[in-house]
Amino acid sequence: MEFLPLIGILIAAFVAWKLLKGVIKLAVIGLLVAGGAWFLLGGMAIGVSA
Repeated sequence: MEFLPLIGILIAAFVAWKLLKGVIKLAVIGLLVAGGAWFLLGGMAIGVSA
């Protein structure tokens, strides 16, 4: 019975790590998409103004 809290902590840590990695992955994808869109819009604006 003494091992149950330890197992719970390990599972919670594992789930938190998975969620954290998922959030980081989403943030990276979001930044790439935003950067790509900004680059394209900027390129179009420069092309239009030129």
